[in-house]
Amino acid sequence: MKKRLSEKAERILVQGSVLGCVMFLVTVVYLGLQKDKAFALQMLPFLLPVLLGYVAFGMVFFFFYYRKERTGESGTLSSFMKGASGIYWIGNLFPLFLAAAALLGKKEPVRIILLLDALLVAGFLIWDYLYMNRCAGEFNRRFRPRQVFLADLEECPQSVEAFCIEIERYCLKNHRSLEFVKRDKPAEICMDGEHYFVELDSYYSQFGPMYSLKFIH
Repeated sequence: MKKRLSEKAERILVQGSVLGCVMFLVTVVYLGLQKDKAFALQMLPFLLPVLLGYVAFGMVFFFFYYRKERTGESGTLSSFMKGASGIYWIGNLFPLFLAAAALLGKKEPVRIILLLDALLVAGFLIWDYLYMNRCAGEFNRRFRPRQVFLADLEECPQSVEAFCIEIERYCLKNHRSLEFVKRDKPAEICMDGEHYFVELDSYYSQFGPMYSLKFIH
């Protein structure tokens, strides 16, 4: 568990740093090309704080972006940042960002820098949407479930570890061999030598919400 958390934290640090450095490089290139050389000279002493600020922004961005993978819950903010939802919110928030840039940026270079930052983040979200859309298409073409069955649970497993323990209990109870390929939520396993995806399924009954393990072969 700690190893998975450290890997995810490392991914946030690395990808956040890369995003921050890219935003910083774009800003530096723009400062070198724009006409207000006096402004560029004024910015020179602040380049290091600007770089650190961009890196911090990138880490915070990916902290929320990967929230579902870290906690098993998507959360409101991270749901807005992925796939088609991210594209939708670009259109909604972009005019507000332009208005904020006009109000906060007393000089044109500041407004352009803010606009470039917004375009970089928007570009990432658009690329993410296209990538996820392509992966979903490939998955739908290749993956053809041959068998699906459910195993009822007494209660909803709240964490990834609790979810995996329920899978282990099912296999132990039914005398089936188990090997985790991906110990996550959903999980990927080999049971009796056959490959399965395991998801948490739920439905409502007269007794309230019911939960089960959904095995997809």
